[in-house]
Amino acid sequence: MENIIFKNINKEYCNTDAINNVISYIYRTNNKSPLPIYCYGSIEWPPTYDTLIKEYHLIREISQAELSDQQIIHFIISFDIPVQNVTIKHFYFADDIAKLFRNKYQICYSCHTDNGHPHFHYAVSTNSYIDGNPFLNNEQMSCYESQICSLASTYGFEFYSEGVVENV
Repeated sequence: MENIIFKNINKEYCNTDAINNVISYIYRTNNKSPLPIYCYGSIEWPPTYDTLIKEYHLIREISQAELSDQQIIHFIISFDIPVQNVTIKHFYFADDIAKLFRNKYQICYSCHTDNGHPHFHYAVSTNSYIDGNPFLNNEQMSCYESQICSLASTYGFEFYSEGVVENV
């Protein structure tokens, strides 16, 4: 059975550049060839890196619900396999994780393979684009983590959580 590791990045992401920094990081927008955009909750289709960032900010601006100081939640799903062993199954799994959030929160993600093991970075808006829904907090995130664990078993993956970690 293949192992996957869940990591919730412990940063406050409260500053005005938080959304831009995380989305730019996960898509490597400073590189010559940025990574493709995978997302749910985008208004403009197909999204660009800039419109994705603007739309995360827009939802915060127009929200009628209480806003969280933390603008974004960043988490990683890491696979314990060599990069060359990545298959379409890993991308389907990654997309199914994003689908868990899509009915309430904007989410975008990308696959990184540059450090020897494949892993997906996710950026989830803490504010729902559905009015009346509470902002995403750590307690709710632990419920999503449980759902990700269940989803992993349906794919035949063994789920391990490192919980909240300090560094990417």
